[in-house]
Amino acid sequence: MDFSIPRRFDPEKLKNFQFKNPPPAELAGVTPELLADLHDLVKNFGSRETKTNICSIAAKEPLEIHVSISSKPENSMIIIIGPDGMTIAGANIITLASGRGVIWDRRISVVDIEAFIAKIDASAMENGWINKETGKRLPCLRKAKPSKMSVEQVFSRKGIAVSVPQGQNAEELRQEFDEPDKVAIVNNELGAGQSLCHVRDVEYLKKRAHIALSIMAELGITSAQDAADLPWQKVLEIRERIERAMNK
Repeated sequence: MDFSIPRRFDPEKLKNFQFKNPPPAELAGVTPELLADLHDLVKNFGSRETKTNICSIAAKEPLEIHVSISSKPENSMIIIIGPDGMTIAGANIITLASGRGVIWDRRISVVDIEAFIAKIDASAMENGWINKETGKRLPCLRKAKPSKMSVEQVFSRKGIAVSVPQGQNAEELRQEFDEPDKVAIVNNELGAGQSLCHVRDVEYLKKRAHIALSIMAELGITSAQDAADLPWQKVLEIRERIERAMNK
């Protein structure tokens, strides 16, 4: 759908959002220009949490959408979450040539993001946050009020693991929860960073990781780079094999 949205990002930033691998079929229509524009919108209009270097913005209508980015200039990560601020339906992953990635809630479509950008830009224009001559967004970052994430909400389902953003200290992120003693730090498969999970799920995730590593070794996948280079269909096939093994 064409919303005729003017793209307001710095063209020099577009190189950070080129795709390393084709996006999942569910996200047909997504472009590097859309991602660069979304990142620019959050960077300029979002609320920044200084402890985690995360900048976020949300809209309740027409669909509840939460978008977060890293406030570090060199980090092009984007996280798109749907209603309730949790990816209860799972997420698609877009790998970027910059080495970063986009985590995209399956409940959110490309058209939803176009509408999200249009709605926030329209409000920003009314508030004078967009230069009417150049069309550029004017930085109006607001510091987010310190708040603790709910352990029971974030880890509401068994086996949920939240990846620690590259460059972020896992212990610092763990302390951002209302009950940090219930949050454990675990290593990801193939040594690809760390994740946070509920302490009750540590053994479950260890079993899952063991199965995942066995399946990937069988397929000749022995490094994080090998895994990142897999086509999306192969990723889905591996996930299905892991789930079948876990349910035996």
